[in-house]
Amino acid sequence: MVLRLANTLGPHPALESFFGSLAVRLRGADPATGVELTIADARHDYVDVRDAVDAVVRAARIARADPLVNIGCGRAMDVRTLVGELVAAAGLPAETIREQRGEVHSRGADWIQVDISRAGRLLGWHPRFTIGESMRAMWETVCADQPLPAPNLG
Repeated sequence: MVLRLANTLGPHPALESFFGSLAVRLRGADPATGVELTIADARHDYVDVRDAVDAVVRAARIARADPLVNIGCGRAMDVRTLVGELVAAAGLPAETIREQRGEVHSRGADWIQVDISRAGRLLGWHPRFTIGESMRAMWETVCADQPLPAPNLG
């Protein structure tokens, strides 16, 4: 069985990822000056890493090999909305993000949504964590795992 994971969110993000690096930037953000950010006009499917792990464990327990199984939340979500969820999880006002105009060069498509119905049928799997829960877990672990950025004195 091959599991194809959508984009992942949740605790202990890769700091090179868009949301992982944004969480680090938000830790040191002054709401008065905010964080400048160029946001892609895109919609992507995201799944919490804990839900992804659950799917992997369920697949490992199945004796037979089945075709490709998509693991995601099953809907394409606007990246701006996701940014807003992370800002809310950080307890910051929405105005903390100052969106810049500009082109975002993506390595993938601007719209990604996976069909997770096969995961439900074959694995008895469905995502349990909401985007809000994923962003709160991301925020909490980034705060616990990463030192605060040095203040910008220049």
